[in-house]
Amino acid sequence: MRKRIGGIDSVHKIMRSLPEVREPFWKTFVEVAKTNPGALRYIVMLMALYMHLGPFSKHVISEIDRRIAELDGMSPVAGMARELVTPVR
Repeated sequence: MRKRIGGIDSVHKIMRSLPEVREPFWKTFVEVAKTNPGALRYIVMLMALYMHLGPFSKHVISEIDRRIAELDGMSPVAGMARELVTPVR
C-alpha cells in the first residue's frame, strides 16, 4: 500500500509542477490504470523524466534558435561553402 501512495504522490507532484501537461498526463495515467495497471510504474517514471527534461528542452530550443539567428546575421565566409559541399573521399 505504501508504494501506491508514493506513486500517487509522484503523479500529483508532476501534475502540480507542469500544469500545461496536466490533462494529457492525467488521461494517460487513467487509461493505463484501466487497461494495463502493471505499466503504471513505468508511466510515472516517464512522466518524471519529462518533468525533469521538459524545462531543459525549452532551454536547448531557445539556445539553438539564438545560435541560428546569430549565424543568419553573419556574412558567409568565401571558401567555407565549397568545403561544406565537397564530398569526403
